[in-house]
Amino acid sequence: DVLVASRDAVAQLLTPFAAGNRYASLAIIRAGADPAPTLDLAKTEVEQELAPRQHKPGLKLLYAGAPETALLASVLGPETRTRFARTMLERALDRREVTHSRWNDLAGLTNIASEIDEDTQASLLPQVLEIARGQRDGGPADDSAGGTGTLSDLALTCAANLNPTPAQCVEIEQIGMAYLRDAYEPAQWRISQALVLLPAGNSSLDLWQCAVHPLAALRALSAVRWAADPATLPQENAELLARDDDPRVRRALARALRSNQRPIEDGLEEIAGILAADVRRSVRQLGIPDLIFRHRTRQRTHPLCPRTSPLQHVGD
Repeated sequence: DVLVASRDAVAQLLTPFAAGNRYASLAIIRAGADPAPTLDLAKTEVEQELAPRQHKPGLKLLYAGAPETALLASVLGPETRTRFARTMLERALDRREVTHSRWNDLAGLTNIASEIDEDTQASLLPQVLEIARGQRDGGPADDSAGGTGTLSDLALTCAANLNPTPAQCVEIEQIGMAYLRDAYEPAQWRISQALVLLPAGNSSLDLWQCAVHPLAALRALSAVRWAADPATLPQENAELLARDDDPRVRRALARALRSNQRPIEDGLEEIAGILAADVRRSVRQLGIPDLIFRHRTRQRTHPLCPRTSPLQHVGD
């Protein structure tokens, strides 16, 4: 949010360093500034990441750079992006690697998923769903290390970013809701993030139940969906979400309200006012007072503005 809001300043300050500094290049890309100064470094680092890995008996290496390298790959050409995505999936499926490395490779695919063409997305999605179902967990590398982990929660987010069909959206939602029962808290938020990325029209979730659910991640999901379409919940439930005990729920609601590119309807001004007075600065700083101003201005001058409502991530 800060980088995007300061895009011009980020570009001006960091462009001189982008050619030789990974973090300067990442900041420029995250800000949405002109990526031209980052291209040389991006090409070099992506090729390094895609170099074949060596597997030796008794030697377990950990790899963790794929998520950031995916952002660098996102500014390169379509052939490079496709090659990067396919390589990340191959490595995420490779049970010779420990789960830590495979998790980071899958995170790399997740970060590049929306930047590849639809045919590639469709070809990768079935195997990502296998990971989401838990069919690819564990392997010889984890056995020799004395433990195992799961890639299922992250795979759900990855699958949601791969342009799933309506039937695949239903499966992603069903898998996610089943995993939520036993997931630890960070996984709960990753699962909720995956669910909020799915088109609301393909969802069978009861948002009222989500709004009063003991899991904060599901309450945040309900808050984001309500911000996109206030008709999905009664006003009193929205007010409860705006006063939720968990600041992550309030933050998700504030961010979703600020991000919506559509008129502020009746009832949203009250929610914006509650969030503008929040005890947490991280909630107040999301521009809620500006929502109130926009609401009052549009009531006077633009009562029939068209409506659009993109969904946002709930993870924070």
